[in-house]
Amino acid sequence: MTHYQVCFTRISGKGSGDGWQAINATPGLPQEAISAFTRFQNGNITPPSFDAEDVGSQLVTELQNDGNFAFYTLIKCNAAADDRGRPIMFAHSYVFPLNEFVQAPQDVLGLEQSNFAFEIAQTASAPQVLTKKIPFSLSEAVESLGLNKDSYAALVQCVYFILDSKAKNSLHIICDCAPDTIRKFMTCIYAALPFEFRKKITYATYELQSGAVKTIIFDRKIKSASNYHLIPQTGENNVISDVVLKRWKKYEFMRFVPNNYKDNANLDDYFKCLEEKLDLFGSAQTTSLDLYKIAYDLISDEQNENMTATPEVLCKRLNELLSAPISHPYIDQQIQYVLGYIVEYKVVLNDVLSEKLCKKLETTRDQDLIECGYLYNSEKISRMTVDEGAKYLFAAYSNRQSESFIQIRNLLDRDSKGREILNQLYTGLIAEQTANDKEHILAFFEETKTLFDRSKIQVSLFKMVCAYLKLLVEKNKDPFMLMSNTNDLLCAVLSDRPEATSKAKAYVKKEYWREFNYADLEIDSQKKYKDVVLQDDRTCQLVFEILCAYQYFTAGDVRQLSEQVNYLFPKKNELFTAEERSLLVKKLLDTCVENRNAIDDTQLDIWLTLAFLLCQEKKNPARFLIENRIRPISKCFERAYPRSEFLKDEQTKERFVEYLTEYVQEKTEYSKVAAEALQVIKEHEKHAKQDIKRQQRKEKREMRESSEKSSLFSGIGGVFKRKNRDDDDDKKNRRR
Repeated sequence: MTHYQVCFTRISGKGSGDGWQAINATPGLPQEAISAFTRFQNGNITPPSFDAEDVGSQLVTELQNDGNFAFYTLIKCNAAADDRGRPIMFAHSYVFPLNEFVQAPQDVLGLEQSNFAFEIAQTASAPQVLTKKIPFSLSEAVESLGLNKDSYAALVQCVYFILDSKAKNSLHIICDCAPDTIRKFMTCIYAALPFEFRKKITYATYELQSGAVKTIIFDRKIKSASNYHLIPQTGENNVISDVVLKRWKKYEFMRFVPNNYKDNANLDDYFKCLEEKLDLFGSAQTTSLDLYKIAYDLISDEQNENMTATPEVLCKRLNELLSAPISHPYIDQQIQYVLGYIVEYKVVLNDVLSEKLCKKLETTRDQDLIECGYLYNSEKISRMTVDEGAKYLFAAYSNRQSESFIQIRNLLDRDSKGREILNQLYTGLIAEQTANDKEHILAFFEETKTLFDRSKIQVSLFKMVCAYLKLLVEKNKDPFMLMSNTNDLLCAVLSDRPEATSKAKAYVKKEYWREFNYADLEIDSQKKYKDVVLQDDRTCQLVFEILCAYQYFTAGDVRQLSEQVNYLFPKKNELFTAEERSLLVKKLLDTCVENRNAIDDTQLDIWLTLAFLLCQEKKNPARFLIENRIRPISKCFERAYPRSEFLKDEQTKERFVEYLTEYVQEKTEYSKVAAEALQVIKEHEKHAKQDIKRQQRKEKREMRESSEKSSLFSGIGGVFKRKNRDDDDDKKNRRR
């Protein structure tokens, strides 16, 4: 075995190189190892309280390691004295590669004390060959210590407890502390431990102040009741409680060496097989008790050619494999091997084990294990009642798009019992869920195509569709998009059922108008609402009456608009609440204003019809027209006014003039427009009066002229009559 040397002491003097330090290190020993040794010994400078038997020698034996090297050290606490007479310790250590040491720890434990020296000069160079004591067999060590199988097993269990504990504690072994006794105990301990656990072993003959806690301390007596201690010959200890002992009963590998300590050849094969099995796990560096148990059990199975296939043994083995601290393809193969027996013997796993298996199936890449797991789950579900199987599927497979659910579903779909369970799952459980998206319903439709009870499936599907459509109505205020989405869904899942499709559309329309809010009405988007027309629905009818009013406005049909407005918003409000009326009037007016450019500049009456609607809302219509920059009054009133039939009514004109006058008096930035409008009206009235007077004068003149003409014609007629009479008289006289 390769060995190095390194020492530690205090160099007296006042030079720069003086003080506590590592010295006489063998060339080739890595600096990391020297630094680790220095760190260990810095904690050992203060000597311990020696037992009476060791006061003279003041020697401490110590075994440490830094993960790469093992340090077997003898410490002489009174090797020298400083100028004040204080003792100076000297530590002499032989260093071995850790991997070599754990293969043959006896070679180091048997080093003669003559190999060690405690002076600088005597350790200047390391010996090429180390003298060793004659080795003894494990059985010799066990029997000479007075141990039997049970007490040896207790010793091993106590050591495992210390090594496996997360807390940094030491095990105090009570003995005579003779070097050979310690060597025998360490021989027994190392022989019972796998190589990776051996690497964790450290020990000392005294508990020094070093920060590196030793796993084992050898004491002649119990020095503190708080320490973990063991009296090996009797097995008395305060380490392994009944609870721990019961829990560790499953770790049979711990007792293998104590039970077979006389068979050295068998022990060599045991550790060789154990390490080879751990290599298959891909985790040779692990020191997990559970993993070693798995390796030991697998070895036992191979040696026995088969495992004892009872339900208890199968479940126990599966649990151990599923609880392994690492994940590796070889372990997955072993899980599949055990699970195959479980499926064959129709063993039902408990809930905890089932959950572990499900998690493993989600992460493993072993296809054989995955398929075996699916087969187990499908067989397990098929043995349940229809209701139980459906509920289990519903709870265990919430994601029906997962590969695991799809595989289980396909396996269940092979026989009638499985189909009954699937049918109950979809119609009795899944269909009762709130269908919160289209994908949910489409998935339900696709997944249930092969189920034989089509009537139940169709009823459930229709309920899901209606539930989703109701949600769609609540979320979607746009009727066009609502019906578009509705039609897409219905075409996908109800295309072969026209009656159901018709009912679903009617349901959507009914829900739409039931949820309709006048605040969402878009008056200038009539086409949006054509697909949601519902006969005999009051809200639908009123909405379309409002849309018609707007159409009359854009068409410039004053008469129809006036009639429609008076129908919708009469003085005595009957169709809407006060709040709805106010909202709709504002919406109608705002929409018309937004689209004012669609109306001819001279169509004043269409605006006056709307504006006087505001009068019913106790507002000044002149303000509405002017402040919204309605062109027939703000820009073109002079041309529009003469064409207004609305203002030819004197009472209406007087009211409008009052509104304009009132607005002028408010003196706003638009008052000038009102004043100009008043001036136009005044000018027109003036011209109208002048026209009337002219007409009157004309009529009088024409009457006078007519009278004069009548008089003239009357005089001329008398002359003609007299002349005619004279002519007649002349004719009579000539006859005579």
